[in-house]
Amino acid sequence: MSREQQIAVGAQCMNIGVDAAEQTAQDLESGLILIESPLPKVGAVVVAPDLSTMFVPPFNDANDALEYWRSGQRTPVEEFALLWQSPSETVERHSHLATRDEKLSVAAGILNGTLEAVAVRANDMEDGIIVVSSEARGAGSVLIGPDLSTLFFPSYVWPQEAVAQWRGGRRTPKSVLAEIWSGRTG
Repeated sequence: MSREQQIAVGAQCMNIGVDAAEQTAQDLESGLILIESPLPKVGAVVVAPDLSTMFVPPFNDANDALEYWRSGQRTPVEEFALLWQSPSETVERHSHLATRDEKLSVAAGILNGTLEAVAVRANDMEDGIIVVSSEARGAGSVLIGPDLSTLFFPSYVWPQEAVAQWRGGRRTPKSVLAEIWSGRTG
């Protein structure tokens, strides 16, 4: 596929225009292209010549992206769309409000931790939202909504800001969160 097609796929994944994607596009090895979001704290996408894609969490550089790519991590284009859906469009929403234990169970699965370890690091926020920080310093936190929807945010972002982003419709698919913390304990 052409570089232009790769950039168009990257723009679609990051929910930005092709012009914006071209401005941040960085050529990597083997025809891979890294496209960063022009927005802070959003992350990037790697697009291969065969148009396969991979989400790159915020605060990872091109070397980190290549390491993740070489390890076989991939994020289907369809999953990127979930990052930009409003709450009413989110596929994984549940019709009931989850209990605290259900939210902690989701967090434990994402963070590769035990229910007990996650419960110690969980903070209850307003509206039935909980925030759980990773045990690894600087690895970020995950917000679990009352409907079990999730949002990743970096360590330097205040939980209140993450709640505001969640209320604004931002979500991080659980599969993407699993990639962020794969191989980490906590």
